[in-house]
Order: sequence, then C-alpha cells, then structure tokens
Amino acid sequence: MDENTREHKVTIENRERLTVGAVEDVESFDEEKVVILTDMGMTVSGSDFRINRLNVDDGQLVIEGSIDDIQYSDTAPQESGGFFSRLFK
Repeated sequence: MDENTREHKVTIENRERLTVGAVEDVESFDEEKVVILTDMGMTVSGSDFRINRLNVDDGQLVIEGSIDDIQYSDTAPQESGGFFSRLFK
C-alpha cells in the first residue's frame, strides 16, 4: 500500500453503528440506504439511518441506525462527486 492510499476498514457495533474508513464521499443518503464512495464501492441498507460523522479529509464515516445489509460493487466511483460534495458546492 502506498503512502497516499488509506486502509479500508469496516466496523459494525451491534448492527446499530457502522464505522467505515477510506471513504472518499457519500454518493447518496436517506434513512434506508447509504451509497458510499470508496475504492471498493459500498452500499448500506437498513432503517433510521443518520450520519453521525463524515470527514473526507481523514476518510472516516460513522452511520447510526438499524443495519440490515452491506454490499460491495465492482463498479468504479462516479467522477461527478457525491451527495455532500454537490450539496456544499
């Protein structure tokens, strides 16, 4: 791993709190689904989601709610930027 690559880590606590490392941005978010831009592509499904912390500088995202499913996709992240990038332009 080179110096500029962040390590992708996922921690789930009691299916109620998800911490993800190496996050580039959040593509979309609502209380039932979060699409996360990472080198690996990631979608989290469940209910009552709220983003507790998002810091793209250090690549950390913390989601709280009821976590039902985590899926990875092989598709490359979109170049247009994520939900929060577009929101705060």
